[in-house]
Amino acid sequence: MTHRTPAFVATMWAVVLLACSCDRRPTRSDDAVDDQTDAPALPAPVVEPVEAVDSAGEEPETARPRSPTPSLVGSDYVPDDDPENGGPEGFPLTRARDPADPTDARKRPFTIEALYQLKGIGAPTWAPDGLHIAFTVTSYDLQRGEQNQDVYVIAADGTGLRRMTQGSAQDGDPQWSPDGKSLLFRADRGDVPQLYRMAVDGGEAERVTDVPTGVDTPRWVPGGDRVLFVSRVFPEFGADMSAQRSALEDRERSPIRAHLADELLFRHWTQYDDGRVQHIFSHAASDGGVVDLTPGAFEAPAFSLDDDGLAISPDGRELAFVSNRDPGSTRAWTTNRDVFVVSIAPGTKYEAINLTDSNEAHDGLPSYSPDGKWIAFLRQEIPGFEADRFRLAVHDRETGEQRILTEGFDYWVTDLRWAPDSRSIVFQADVEGRTPLFTVALETGEIEKLALPSVHGFDVASTGALAFTFSRVGEPIELYTADADGA
Repeated sequence: MTHRTPAFVATMWAVVLLACSCDRRPTRSDDAVDDQTDAPALPAPVVEPVEAVDSAGEEPETARPRSPTPSLVGSDYVPDDDPENGGPEGFPLTRARDPADPTDARKRPFTIEALYQLKGIGAPTWAPDGLHIAFTVTSYDLQRGEQNQDVYVIAADGTGLRRMTQGSAQDGDPQWSPDGKSLLFRADRGDVPQLYRMAVDGGEAERVTDVPTGVDTPRWVPGGDRVLFVSRVFPEFGADMSAQRSALEDRERSPIRAHLADELLFRHWTQYDDGRVQHIFSHAASDGGVVDLTPGAFEAPAFSLDDDGLAISPDGRELAFVSNRDPGSTRAWTTNRDVFVVSIAPGTKYEAINLTDSNEAHDGLPSYSPDGKWIAFLRQEIPGFEADRFRLAVHDRETGEQRILTEGFDYWVTDLRWAPDSRSIVFQADVEGRTPLFTVALETGEIEKLALPSVHGFDVASTGALAFTFSRVGEPIELYTADADGA
């Protein structure tokens, strides 16, 4: 449920800005435009999405890895003069397409039609064994004004690309089962989105949920047969899906189509507050039973454009989520979101505990360490100030102690992943129009920048390896892997 600006949209803006020939400061969408960057070269991409998925939706027998990028990037670097590039045709960072391709930018102007032939690559998700990656590929139809998203799996070495889903549905947010044998994903197949499960070695997708209000943000619960999901429901009916369905049908049958707003907050961007709120539910595979884990009239997780707002402990017994429990209309202007935890062990009462009650500013993006001892989260410290810097903090689950790891770091932290040994955290930050990756040591707070340029979505494997997506103005978005240090 992350809503960061898609790389596809960023590329569209970059094309428009290049056409205008405007002098301006570099932004996130033009990492390759500024020759003064000290960004190191990228490793070879795992797969070319443009080659791997053509306009007809067919894949080649094997995904074709791109040639390695040069080892030098700088203002004095001339790619055509580099003997390692094999001449002008061997430099992939500026010539992302085959010269024989009629849509190649050197043959004709890069039009909006050519742009829509490119594929969008979603954020990668590592399998538990650290050997495979799940991700999404989005194709676009300019004439129909439509897009289609499918789930793919590929080996970390770039071989064995497989298209797991087909058709016109929007299939997204793939999540590996704890044993790595199945994928759970969200699909919109003619009705509201539902959860589907598919064996990684093949077969038909099996529908998991029948939730009239739709589902989002699927998650497996470790060590059991349960999955979690988020749904926007009428809070008074909780997990009673029959009552939820009836309430929706009554609203559809009503001749009144006006929206009455008699208090703040009444709208999130283009979405009106219609009396429903987000809740987190548990679904048991054994009997199909659904349980509301965050009952009440509050959003849980809280509405966000960047934060999924939930995490599950490694032992599967606790849920962390983000919620704003401020009273009434105060929620319209406050930034006071907090990190809560609730026991989700079978047979327990679902009573949430606020871990960040002492901070009246924003707390969010909780993430459990692999050893289960810590919860990392993002924190702002100035109440009501949305532009305050996001800091990376940790909560000791045994002692309750909280401390900030990036207090001396001058940039916004935007995303995070734990290292497999729980001794450090890989995080992403907004740095002068770019989004590079860093590591911070849990014990010392020492921060190091990884040897990678600005990236989009990323994930850390159980082996410590990195998977990430990357694009430049002259290169479509692709999927890459790198060692733990970014090499």
